[in-house]
Amino acid sequence: MSKRVILKLDGYLEQGFKVTLEVGEEGHVHFSETTCSLPKNTELIQCLDLWQQNYRQILENTRITLQKVKIKTNHLSQIDTCRHLAQNLQTCFKHWLESAEFQNVEKRLREVLGQQEAVRVLIYTPDNRLRKLPWHLWEFIEIYPQSEIAFSTAPGQISIGKPDKKVRVLAILGSSEGIDIEADGQILKKLPSSEVKFLVEPSLGQINDLLWEQAWDILFFAGHSETNENQGRIYINREDSLTLDQLKYSLRQAIKNGLQLAIFNSCDGLGLAHELEQLHLPQLIVMRSPVPDKVAHEFLKNFLNAFARGDSLYVAERKARERLQGMEDKFPCASWLPIIFQNPTIIPPTWEKLSNPDKGKKFTRWRQLGVLFAASAIVTGLVMGVRFSGMLEGLELPAYDLLMRMRPQESPDNNFVIIKVTENDFQLPEQKDRQGSLSDQALDLVFKKLKPHQPRVIGLDIFRDSEADPKYKDLALNLQQDNFIGTCFVGNADREGNSPSAKIKQIQIGYADVFPDLPYNIMRRAVLAIEPEATDLCQVEYSFSLKIAQTYLTKQGIELKSTPEEYIQLGNAVFKPLENHNGGYQKLKANGHQILINYRSVNDSPLKLTPNIFTLKQVLRDEVKLDVVKDKIVLIGIDAIGSAKDHFLTPYTQDEQGQMPGVILHAQMTSQIINAALGKRPLLKVWSVQAEAIWILAWSFCGGLLVWRLGRAPVYLALAASLNLVILYVICYSFLAYNSTWIPFVPPAIAFVVTGCCLLNKASKD
Repeated sequence: MSKRVILKLDGYLEQGFKVTLEVGEEGHVHFSETTCSLPKNTELIQCLDLWQQNYRQILENTRITLQKVKIKTNHLSQIDTCRHLAQNLQTCFKHWLESAEFQNVEKRLREVLGQQEAVRVLIYTPDNRLRKLPWHLWEFIEIYPQSEIAFSTAPGQISIGKPDKKVRVLAILGSSEGIDIEADGQILKKLPSSEVKFLVEPSLGQINDLLWEQAWDILFFAGHSETNENQGRIYINREDSLTLDQLKYSLRQAIKNGLQLAIFNSCDGLGLAHELEQLHLPQLIVMRSPVPDKVAHEFLKNFLNAFARGDSLYVAERKARERLQGMEDKFPCASWLPIIFQNPTIIPPTWEKLSNPDKGKKFTRWRQLGVLFAASAIVTGLVMGVRFSGMLEGLELPAYDLLMRMRPQESPDNNFVIIKVTENDFQLPEQKDRQGSLSDQALDLVFKKLKPHQPRVIGLDIFRDSEADPKYKDLALNLQQDNFIGTCFVGNADREGNSPSAKIKQIQIGYADVFPDLPYNIMRRAVLAIEPEATDLCQVEYSFSLKIAQTYLTKQGIELKSTPEEYIQLGNAVFKPLENHNGGYQKLKANGHQILINYRSVNDSPLKLTPNIFTLKQVLRDEVKLDVVKDKIVLIGIDAIGSAKDHFLTPYTQDEQGQMPGVILHAQMTSQIINAALGKRPLLKVWSVQAEAIWILAWSFCGGLLVWRLGRAPVYLALAASLNLVILYVICYSFLAYNSTWIPFVPPAIAFVVTGCCLLNKASKD
């Protein structure tokens, strides 16, 4: 795996530099970071200036403008002087890098990098003089043979297109006065798998049109150029010159169309680099100082040969640069001239990738998809495993509650009349002889007031394990009517069960046991049927709410049935039982035939199931008109939170103040059963375990895919990930609100995030 090193030098030679070192694998977002400093060095400035002045004086036949060429008669002496000044600069530069303050960088690089690893060292600095220094002489670069220096341009995201399977080169051969640029053209013509378009001494318009109208991989220039105050100028023919600012828009379009590398095989290219880095060009190679004609030919030939043979761009540039040392007997410091400028957001292409992009892309795409599928499958398996263990139940059930609360409001169910026995009702004169919550006298009076209005069903959600007082003979008869449903309690570990009155027929009894979800005792499930133990005092099979619904529906010809799978059926409604690992339940006890409670919320409250909710006092004092009970279900129960433990938390009301009385809870469950049997309101459903696994896998894959596409743009990635989680939530809400199906939200959200995090570093490279 190749590595990328970024060396940030913030400061100037006169004041010193704050140094930040970042080292990481090529293409990855996260790097290890080290900080240190470099001291100021005015002596280095002087050595650099002296060397540059002398170097420019000794050269003949360079690719700088002829007006800049100066020829000295004592040429050999000047060469010796140049070598001496170069040695002084080299010594001063190395001593500077060996300063104690900089050793943390040296130490860290040797800790994390192997000597045979390919390493790109990108230097970023605001001090342009550092770009003129011989960084290739840094001991680290010499020890690591697969490393090379480049200067980092301003980072910028660009979109690169690739139109062709050949490497398309636009070669501009500018003014050739005093130099041989025909040799450059001959070298370019020998490039394999390439298509070279030559512009010989063109006009500005010709260059502009070709950059706009066609796509190029490489832009090449040979001819005269120079730099004045950070502005580069190229001489495109014997009469005209231009700055790259005059080609800004056409170059920007060329980069958009796929331009990846520019080579300016001409003099004084730092000014050209300064202008091109503003356009976020991926890669650029220039000559830092005036370059002799023969040196330019030799570098171009060796670089292109190595690059086209398969060496990376950096290795090819290093090989070509080092081979120039063989010409330094006549051309001092020739190996100091070539330098790469690099957009840090781009990974340099190989010649194979430029000439046959589809091959590499297809392999990479399939490899990426394989990694993505594998990661998604592994994460899904882990999430399903954690889910099956029950560790996510504490997150999934509250998420379900939130979705339930957000569902659309519904109209009231007018089939119900609820009579509540409140704390104040305990003080009524009719209640003076009560032994529990409701005296025989008060109950007898209620029956007498209800009977003339012909309710279809009367349900008493108050335990009666004794016979009616003989004084109230009508009460005993009313309790034996077919439209009366009483209750008993099967019991559990925390509460002993009880048996119903012997005078009430077994067929008229339903158990009132409910099974809230621990640890917060929230009612989400209704248990319609159980198999009582032989020792239970309450020997009934069906729940209070199911018995009421069954009695109510009998008049409409709907009987309770059992399907071949032994599911309960009323009308067209089949009550498929909720089992362990259904929905968010992973620790569900086998408590009988369970279903999810489909609460009817009216005006933001399930407590307002029906508008016909009266107190015992209101009924006994004739404060309400009881003609509303005709052909309705009348439920009588307790609403005295201080005296009776018959209040429950629900997904809608999870605090003590909003607890639901048991009588309204039974009304909610009964309403659900009846409306489902009549086809007016669906039951709540869940997906199978297999469907949920596929759902989680899909979102796991989506999380990885998102990182794969946007991993190098963290802001867009964060926005897209947030949007996807919102979409997931909206989908889950829509299924519950409009399809009555509870589908997982928390497990796919976790899989989405975990897969994305796992692939974040990988996606940056891909």
